[in-house]
This record gives sequence, structure tokens and C-alpha cells, in this order.
Amino acid sequence: MIKQTTTALILSLTVLIGSAQAHTAGSTGYAVVTVFGQTVRYVLTLPADVVRSGKPMSADEFSDLAGLVAQHIAIGANDAACASTPGTVQPPSPTRTTVVVTLDYACAAAPRILSLTDNMFDVFGPDHHTLVTVQWPSCCSNR
Repeated sequence: MIKQTTTALILSLTVLIGSAQAHTAGSTGYAVVTVFGQTVRYVLTLPADVVRSGKPMSADEFSDLAGLVAQHIAIGANDAACASTPGTVQPPSPTRTTVVVTLDYACAAAPRILSLTDNMFDVFGPDHHTLVTVQWPSCCSNR
């Protein structure tokens, strides 16, 4: 009986310890999506070290990041794809350790239904996640 209890306890601890080590720390981006008329603005803030880990780049090369983000973020309105326009990048500075990418997406019509596909994990790895806030002033009203 004691041997069975000890074996069960060791097996339980092995499972607990093994599962506690299975998840690695990832990276997190923060995005704000703003809908106004036929335009959807996507503003992504990333830590500079995360950007450099995905694609080594010098300070001058941060401008390429807008195109990279546009390739991995898809915005749709009313079941139709919206087209990204050339974006802007604010590289890190001595007082700010983040990179800010701003993209505008032009939609054929003002969105009634908005879709967003984020595949940035293809760039920064499978443990990359983006937290998104959606601001849509004309969408909904509190009645």
C-alpha cells in the first residue's frame, strides 16, 4: 500500500513539474484598432528587443517594419479585404524602448462587420501574442 501511494505521489509530482515547465515566456505586442469611416487604423507597439529578435535590423532598417506588419495583419470589412497603405514607424529612442508601427487600411465601405487576422507569430515566434483594443465610435451607442 505504501509503495503504491509513493509511486502515485512521484508520478503526480512528475506530471505537475513537467507541465509547469512546458510554457516558455513569450512576447507581447499592444495594438489599438480605430475605425473611422472607410479607414481602419492599426497602431502596434512592440518592445524594441522583440522586433530585433524577429529580424535583426539596424536603427535605419526599422522603416521596413511597416511593410512586414502589413504582410502579417489582415483587416476586413463586411467580408471584403481592406488594403493597407504605406505605414509609418517610430523607432526606439533613448527615452522610449518601444517601436510604434501605424498602418491605415482602406476599405471599400464603412465597416459594419470588422475582421482582423494577426499572424505576427510567424515573425516573432509561436509564443508571440498581441493584445488589441478596438475603438469604433460610430459602431455602437449606449442607449
